[in-house]
Amino acid sequence: MAACPPWLRDLVGVGLDTGLRRSNLVGLQWTSLQERGSVLVVPRMQVKAKKRAVVIPLMRRAAAILLRQPRTRDSRLSSLNPTERPTTPIGRRRAGLADVSLHVLRHTFISRLVQAGRPLTEVAALAGHRDITMTMRYAHLGPRQLREGIDALESRGRSPMEHGRRSTPDNRVTLESRELAESA
Repeated sequence: MAACPPWLRDLVGVGLDTGLRRSNLVGLQWTSLQERGSVLVVPRMQVKAKKRAVVIPLMRRAAAILLRQPRTRDSRLSSLNPTERPTTPIGRRRAGLADVSLHVLRHTFISRLVQAGRPLTEVAALAGHRDITMTMRYAHLGPRQLREGIDALESRGRSPMEHGRRSTPDNRVTLESRELAESA
């Protein structure tokens, strides 16, 4: 964010906090803000699948950014429209992020929800996906989340397969997994 030119910071902040597709992000209208600016509604006809509107309760940062945007005659939030701004990737170069696009903000939003332990159906609804199949393409888990999953299983107690044996790393590994690990 610090490497972004000032006009791009607002766009990045709203993108990170809403997960909107590029077209929805840069085409935001004042009419999309509901509930005194605390909810963003993407109309059904502007959603990729066109099945239903997407309703996104706004984080405080995104709400503040959107509410401070100037009103235009055509009711667009023009400050968030990069076509009206220079397109030089100056901020990306300075931050060392050569391959970053607005779509990466969507991946980040969805991944953060998954990493926070939110149900995939909830994540799919916030992303405007018809089902969780597409959501899974975006859901990137880090090593910490994978470790937390294993820790949750271990905290439930011993596996029924251990039949009273003391749990050690060796007796939790199957013969097949040990052979696979040794051949790697």
